[in-house]
Amino acid sequence: MWLARLRRASELEPHLCGMCGSDFVCPIEWEPADDEVVWVLLRCGECGAWREGEFNEEVLDRFDRKLDEAAVQIARAADRLHADWRSTEADAFAAALDRDLIDAGDFA
Repeated sequence: MWLARLRRASELEPHLCGMCGSDFVCPIEWEPADDEVVWVLLRCGECGAWREGEFNEEVLDRFDRKLDEAAVQIARAADRLHADWRSTEADAFAAALDRDLIDAGDFA
């Protein structure tokens, strides 16, 4: 019964996976089906399930906003990881300088 509810919800909301319920669904291909709906091929990044559906502009606008929000979250996480990595690298370099493991000759 819960799976049926999940599948019905995913038919209305393309960001929800009908198999696992995750919201890691991405559009892979799309094209206009007619004047009012767009056919979209979707893939879940969580479980790998594929599905296709036809959605109206309002639903796809909501989906697009969710994708934009997710892209911002991913970019922020990547920036934090990069900053942490650079900080660790700088700390290791400073420690090597303090121990005289690096000198000007290493850069010639």
